[in-house]
This record gives sequence, structure tokens and C-alpha cells, in this order.
Amino acid sequence: MFPDSSNYLTTEDLALLDSVELSLYEHDLREYTVEAWKVIEPRRVFQHNWHHDVICDHLMAVTEGHIKKLIINIPPRHMKSLTVSVLWPSWEWIRHPEIKSLTVAYGRTLATRDARKTRQVIQSKWYQERWGERFRLLLDQNVKSYYENDKGGIRIAGSFESGVTGEGGGRVNIDDPTELKNARNARALESAIDTYVEELASRLNDPVESAQVLIMQRLNDNDLTGYLLREQVGQWVHLFLPQKYEPDRKCVTFFHRTINEVKTPVMFEDPRTEPGELLHPNRFPKEVVDQMEKGDPFIWSGQQQQRPTVKGGEIFHEEWFETNYYRVLPNNLDFSWESCQSWDMTFKDTKHSDYVCGTVWVRQGADIYLLYRKKEKLNFPKTVKAIREVTALFPQVGPKLIEDKANGPAIISTLKREIMGMLARDPGTGGVEALAQATSYMVEAGNVHLPHPSIAPWVTDLVKELTKYPRAQYDDQVSSCVQAWYWYHERPAMAMNRNDILSEGEHEPVTHFMGRKIF
Repeated sequence: MFPDSSNYLTTEDLALLDSVELSLYEHDLREYTVEAWKVIEPRRVFQHNWHHDVICDHLMAVTEGHIKKLIINIPPRHMKSLTVSVLWPSWEWIRHPEIKSLTVAYGRTLATRDARKTRQVIQSKWYQERWGERFRLLLDQNVKSYYENDKGGIRIAGSFESGVTGEGGGRVNIDDPTELKNARNARALESAIDTYVEELASRLNDPVESAQVLIMQRLNDNDLTGYLLREQVGQWVHLFLPQKYEPDRKCVTFFHRTINEVKTPVMFEDPRTEPGELLHPNRFPKEVVDQMEKGDPFIWSGQQQQRPTVKGGEIFHEEWFETNYYRVLPNNLDFSWESCQSWDMTFKDTKHSDYVCGTVWVRQGADIYLLYRKKEKLNFPKTVKAIREVTALFPQVGPKLIEDKANGPAIISTLKREIMGMLARDPGTGGVEALAQATSYMVEAGNVHLPHPSIAPWVTDLVKELTKYPRAQYDDQVSSCVQAWYWYHERPAMAMNRNDILSEGEHEPVTHFMGRKIF
């Protein structure tokens, strides 16, 4: 219900309102937000900051039709939901009351809360005195999660956890699709992506004119932001603002705005210049931010810095690998006693499935050397073929460690009478992450050696996955590596290095094996 009209200003009073002020609110979301804040938070002072204007600039470009797909990554408590999911929809109805919008969050309670606040703004005395004649809410279609106006506009709230309505919209606004507690839950992350692909992306009434806005903190390499930036390269305007400025990740966006009725190109770049410069120091001063940084590194990196993995690595650190690359292998490596193949299998051969990954390792004393890596999306027959090929390339390598899940048991059954040493390996109750934690000491101590990227360019991808784990998009290479490392962890090297006994004199560096070039 609207407030009693007797409480409104009279027609004469309305006429006295500054027409310039009204026009400013109608055409500038930044100014509108400052005033509308008082309706939602009448007892709190609005602490204006430059990032509020930046978000509004991008949203106005959406309203004007210049941005069709917008991602905003920003720390919590910076007014992202209030701006995007509450105030912006009420402002758009002033200009375009016919807009149909669908807002979806990870929980229905959150989406419904914001829809209720939007309605609170619309029904407020402040709003009705100024724009009450533009449209009216329909009383027979006016509940917290769904309401309509008499100009055809609709406001709908949905959730990822309970599914979304069949209604379409000119706006699909996604606000935190995944709950923080599921940041490392691969199934929950995939479910959010599936909901977007299978339901939300098809809800746009007009694929050309409609728009999508995603606002969230980064949680994982495979969260919805990560998926969209990978799968729809160049289609999204990506506004990301870390709590502390990182010059090597400076945010720059390009879009258009309608200024004085002229389509005008705009470039935004993070105005901060000093490393560590704060995003909103008046609200989050240095002592508060420094305290946050001392907490959970995952929360700091993802929620606050919009970097879904811990800088430098969490379980495995970049510098551990960088200081232990090799360009030349040691002499007289003992393949018959101290080598292994290690394979991680995939569940399915699809576009979004994991890769099959096999690695070949050899140990000399306390040091372990990676000789070969195969990573590819393979179906069952091609996986069998790949193991045969690697075995032919390294025929003296003994055990073939096969992860005992996915296609692993079937692979072993198929090849065990053909290839010697097919061993099933159970990662245990802790899974790959537990093996990674248990073997990280080997990497830190400098006992794990990878070929230098100059001779094996694929190592760059391998190290990237290792240092991003457990929040990387894929973990197939990690699984293959730690499975081999744990094999060695369980079987310490002999006290006397057999290579010292067997080797005599000088030998050429190993770059070929059995007549084949491996690097």
C-alpha cells in the first residue's frame, strides 16, 4: 500500500521543487543513490567514496544500452548489493517503468530482502512525491518476491538453491551466486554455473537489448566470474576493485555513456597509484584492513582482493619451484628401481570435464625429477592408447600408479595383462588435498625438480595449477603429481645412493631417452 496521499506535498508544493534537482536525480544514478540511501538507512550517514560513483557509472551505461554484460567484483560491505540490487532497479523504473527484472542470489532470503527494499524505496514518501505519477504498483501482484506495476514492469526475486522462475526479463541481476562456505565445493560451484547456463542465460526477453549484471566476491578460479571470463572472452565488462591496490592488477574498463544525448566513449582506470592503497579508507581504515589481512588467507585473497587464489600459492608456493628447475638431468638415472608413471583419470569426455593427466618421475637420492607430462581431454579408448604410448616411450619405468576412481579401475582391468605394474592408488579419505598437504614438504625442501619452462613450456601451466590449488579450475595435474610424490614419501630412498655405485666417469646430460627426444 502507498502512504496516505494526505501526507504528500500539495501540487503547489511540488511545483516549487527544484526542477534541476529532480532532473539530476532522474538522470544521474550517483546523485539518486545519495538521496535514496536516506530512505533505506535514515539513521546512518552515507560515507561517499569514489567507488560508489564508478559502480553507478557502469550501471547507467547498462541502462543506456551500452553495456550488455557487466561483472562487478568488490569486497563485502561496500554497498554493492544496495546499489545494484536495491537502488538501481527503483531508479530504472523512473526512466523505464516497463523494465522486467530478475534478481537471483545464492539464497532466496537474500534476493527477497533486496526486492523488499526496492519496494520500500518505491513506496516511500520521498519517491512518491517525485515520481509517483510515473507508475503504480498493482496490488494484486505485490508480494515480497514478485510485484508488477501498471506499465508492464516486473520485479522478481529468485535463488540458486531453489531454482529460478520461468519468467523472463530485460535485466538478469546475479548477486553472490555461491555462498562463502562453498568456495572449495566443486559440486556447488558447478551447480551455480549450470544454473546460469541452463536457466538464467535463457531468461533474457531480448537477447540483443536485455542485459546481465553479476556482482560477487571472488571465491574460486571456477566460480561464476571465472567461468564467464574464460568461456565468454571479451563479452563482459569486468570491474574489479581490490581492498588493497595491486599495481600489477590495475583495473581498466572501456564502455560508452550517453552524455548530453551523445554516445561518448569512457575509460575507467583505478585511480589509486601506490601499492597497498586502500579502497575506502574512511570506512575501512588501515588498522581495520591490516587486521582482516591477518585472518584466513583465502578470505583475504578472494573476498577482499578479488583474487580467487592466495598470492604466491597456499599449499605450494611459486618460489619453491622457481629455485629448483633443471635444464639438464643428472647422469645415470635409475629407471628400473626409482621411477614411476602417475595417472589421474577423468569421469567423462565433455567440454567442461577434467583432463586426463599422466606424469613420469624418477628419483635420484632424495631428489625427484619430472621427465614427462601428458595432459589432454580423452575418452576411454584414447586414455588406454595414451598409457600405451607413454609406456613405450619409457619402457623401463616400473609402477604405473592409477588413481582408483573415475575410469581408473576400468583402465587397470583393460591393461593389466598387457602392461606390467598397473597399480590402483586410493587417495584416501582426505583426497587429493590431503596428499598435497602431506607432500608439500618435499617441494619446500627443494627435492622436487621440474624442467625449466625454456625447455618444457607446459611447466608454466603446471606450476600455475599447483600454486592455485585447491581453488584452481582443474586439479588433474596436481592429482597426478602428488600421487607420485606420496608414492616416494611412503618409500624413502635407500641410505646409499645406487647411482654412486653404478656410475663411473663423466656422462653426457640426459635430453633423450631410448633414442627419443623428451625435451
